[in-house]
Amino acid sequence: MPTVNAGKHSAHDLQLAGQMRREDYKAIKHMDKVALAAYLSRVWKRGYDAGIKAAQAKTGAPATADTEG
Repeated sequence: MPTVNAGKHSAHDLQLAGQMRREDYKAIKHMDKVALAAYLSRVWKRGYDAGIKAAQAKTGAPATADTEG
């Protein structure tokens, strides 16, 4: 098991990070192409925003107009 963020997360937490809840899987399974594309876009956007926020926190850089939603 990788030791990424070992101080913050247990090995079990890291293992579950790549897994999906059964309720989410069932909902996605029944989506049509348009609904799935919208869902994946929202997931990507949340991850992107979290990455920008983490990078700003790490570097101490203030938010700019380009990085704010």
